This record gives sequence, structure tokens and C-alpha cells, in this order.
Amino acid sequence: MAGGDSQLLEQDAVFARGEGDNWFRRNRTALASTELAKRDIALEMVLSLRPPPAFILEVGCATAWRLVAVQEATGAFCVGIDVSQEALAEGKRSFSIGRGQPKLARARVSALPFSRSVEFDVVIASFVFHWIDRKHLLRAVAEIDSHLADGGRLILQDFLPSEPTKVPYHHLPDSGIFTYKQDYSEIFIASGLYELEKVVVFDHDDPSGPIKMLSQNASSQNAIPERSRAGAWLIKKVKAGVHRLLST
Repeated sequence: MAGGDSQLLEQDAVFARGEGDNWFRRNRTALASTELAKRDIALEMVLSLRPPPAFILEVGCATAWRLVAVQEATGAFCVGIDVSQEALAEGKRSFSIGRGQPKLARARVSALPFSRSVEFDVVIASFVFHWIDRKHLLRAVAEIDSHLADGGRLILQDFLPSEPTKVPYHHLPDSGIFTYKQDYSEIFIASGLYELEKVVVFDHDDPSGPIKMLSQNASSQNAIPERSRAGAWLIKKVKAGVHRLLST
């Protein structure tokens, strides 16, 4: 329940029941643009990995345009999940389904449709976490972690305000649906199981000129309007964690 109010809607269910499809209809033209792949930082991060990853999962993949680009460039086995049936259907129509093409399934991030033995070298979550109902947030984190192999990379993109904020979802006014904006990389890093390899801060409304960062606290973040400030994080899952061993 958003905001802890029993009268408010559980927003994961709202998006699964139809608002995910509505979002896709509003963004169908943009998702079909060939310009997306040319300026997408998450895609750039995946393609920069050496050796190239062999198994990739994208949560919130929409039409799977990013996975198609990755598969064509690397030959990786790619899997995508999304709550929008229409987006997935559009993706399947836009490329030939066959051996080596992305495999798509309808599912929520907090309930991934895989057995516990399934692990990926890379998990991508681009502008997904800010939609997740707060009571399912840590479950979504746990689901991603359980399917990311040791030594694998998590690639996050999301909004980056100076402090956690929530914004009423203007497409469903007075519904109790919000977008929750915060630095989601902190949840993974604070676990002691992940280490930051790279972060890029950019203007979500004008992504043509990202500011490359060595620290998430760098003052250059302030050059971007807070309302549209976003980050892309490349995070490595460290086998046995980053804990320092002390002698007894």
C-alpha cells in the first residue's frame, strides 16, 4: 500500500492490470526510435564488459529493444521480463523469434519466473525501481540478487534526487500511486555484497551530454536540475562479499 494508507492502491498490481500497457501506448513511438540505442548509457555499460557476458536478464524490458541490440552485438543469451503484455507483444513482432533471440516473459520484478538455480552474468534494471510498490521493494532487490551470479554485474538506471522523494503519478491523480526516486544502488552496496565500478550522472530529459563521475557525491551533480537528474550505475557482485577478514 503506497504511503501506508489502506485506501490507496497497491501500485504493482495497478501496473500489472493495465497501467503498464497504458505507459507503453504513450511511449510506443519513442521506444521504436533507432536513436535510443545510440544514447543509452546502460547499453553502453553492457557492451563495455570484458569478456562479454553470456547470459543477460533485463527487468522492465518493454519491447526488449535494448536486449536485441545486446544480442546482435555479443551473441549473449538474453531474457526480458515486463508487466506490459502489449509491450512484449510489440517486441516479439519487431524481431523474429527463434534460436538466439531474446526470450520474453510477463512477470514482476518482485516475483521473477525462474528456478533458484538460474543465474545471469548481467541484470539490467533501467528506470524500474521508482515504480515498485514500497512493500515489494526489498523483495525485488532479493529476487535480482538471487539470480545474479557471483562476479556478475548489476546495471541500474534511475532518478537521482539529493534525498529520497516521492512524486504523485500524474496519469492517475488521487490514486495513491507515486514514483519513488532515490539512489537505489545504495541498497545493494550497503549489503556488503556489491561494489561500485562506475557511475554516470545525466539529465534524464536531455541525455545527450552525460557527466562521468568517480563519486556519487561529486559536486558536478548540481549542474543538472534535480527534477531530471538521473544516474547509471555499474555494480559488481563480489563473491563472499567485500568484508575485511579480521584475525581472531
